[in-house]
Amino acid sequence: NIIRTMPDSKKVFVIVHDKTEALVANNKLKRINSEIEEQNAIYEALIANSSDGIDIIHLGENSSTTAENKLVVRNDKMTEIFNDAKKLYIDAEKIAEKCHETQTNGEATLGFIQKKIKELKQNKSAKFNLTIPRKDGPLIVSASNKLIDVKGKTMIIRNFQDITEQQ
Repeated sequence: NIIRTMPDSKKVFVIVHDKTEALVANNKLKRINSEIEEQNAIYEALIANSSDGIDIIHLGENSSTTAENKLVVRNDKMTEIFNDAKKLYIDAEKIAEKCHETQTNGEATLGFIQKKIKELKQNKSAKFNLTIPRKDGPLIVSASNKLIDVKGKTMIIRNFQDITEQQ
């Protein structure tokens, strides 16, 4: 607010700025930011506390070049399954290195994974079982993979569920 008295005058000028809209907008923005923070915390807790292995990988423009791909999220269970917290394991050779040479269906692992990667690219999703060797016996996981678009970026969401006890 600005109040001015004009010289040699008995008149007073008052300029008032109504900040109501700005305050309402600011409060709404704060509420929205708080809701986003809460949703992010829920999302992070969901991923971190899942009994399944979960990771999300941003696929670069040339997704066959591993250097362009980026691990966005990997929970502790997926780290345990791969026995690695940082490697992407998105190309067939790297995944096959972690698995038995043949899968429970008798198929050679490398060819099986190559076929599933092709299926993922064509259908935007692929589900299959993998057998991974462990010191205490094989680990069998049901691998669910889905390609998604997030704001123009292609991502792969992987969910690996331990089904060893069920087999």
